[in-house]
Amino acid sequence: MKYSISDIAEKAGVSTGTVSRVLNGKTDVRAETRRSILAIVAEFNSRPQRAAAGGTIGIALKNPENIFTSIYFSRLMNGISGACFREGMDLKIFSYQEADPENFIDLVNKKNPSGIIMLQTGPDDPAVLNLAETAVPHAVISNRFKNKKVSWIDSDHRSGMLSAVNHLIGLGHKNIICITPLPEKPGTTIRIAAFRECMQEYNPVFSDDDIIGTETSSMDEGFFLFHKLQKKDYNRPTAAIITNSNLAFGFLKAAKISGLKIPADFSIISFDDTPYFESGDITVTCVQQQLEEMGSAAALHVIAGLAEKKTPLHMILPVKLAVRQSACGSAIKKVLVSA
Repeated sequence: MKYSISDIAEKAGVSTGTVSRVLNGKTDVRAETRRSILAIVAEFNSRPQRAAAGGTIGIALKNPENIFTSIYFSRLMNGISGACFREGMDLKIFSYQEADPENFIDLVNKKNPSGIIMLQTGPDDPAVLNLAETAVPHAVISNRFKNKKVSWIDSDHRSGMLSAVNHLIGLGHKNIICITPLPEKPGTTIRIAAFRECMQEYNPVFSDDDIIGTETSSMDEGFFLFHKLQKKDYNRPTAAIITNSNLAFGFLKAAKISGLKIPADFSIISFDDTPYFESGDITVTCVQQQLEEMGSAAALHVIAGLAEKKTPLHMILPVKLAVRQSACGSAIKKVLVSA
């Protein structure tokens, strides 16, 4: 009898992504968990078998423009493509129009993928809800749905934001702003709610003016936002949590040009890690998502569904606050906004 990665994960009580990391020699799994998984593999007397003899996994995108320059997307795709390669599956990327959700199933039938992974979905996305009514195995990344038929995997955005705010509060900061792309996406909505909840409890003068929305998530937007805030009559923040790495990069670039020293004059925490954040002139404290694991888990769930009908996946992956140089105590010489 053949067994899949999902079978091993179910017996071990862990995610398929954890099983995949163990089988591929990753070191970021607890020794006890690793031993348990390897013991189950030995019991099954083989490595996991492919859930299907080949096939194609479709990656459905609403707006593929510039997505291939995104580190966030690249890390997701590393996880997805790695899992598909190991399981003998091909990948096909296609786009669809948000304005035509009723035609999405027609597009799926035309493209004819074996299963689908969906990115860039919105709240209660009609295309996702339509897909969940079909027999096509699927998984949605970075979104959550009340409809129990929808399979989704997401990060613990609330925990990530609370850890960022509490870290700054612990350093003595009181006037903290949150910079985030708008309109709000599902993960962004959770982050903003957590920021508001924490700041209302800690800072009696907090207002929604401390949540600053941007029209895009580009580096240019972050750059120009820095200069815009400098000119604004504002409640003089000493720190910012920026929920997008591109915005943070642009913000940091503008700060450096202006002479504002990070973190001596102003502290920053970003969501999502980048090579620059790890090795730049000032390393950046950030909330790390398990993007490769998320992509791998989504792909393995879809692939497992090709062999047999699987229970819908509802998974929230933990995040980690990587503490680096860009945030320090609030005894500072300058503030963001000029006097």
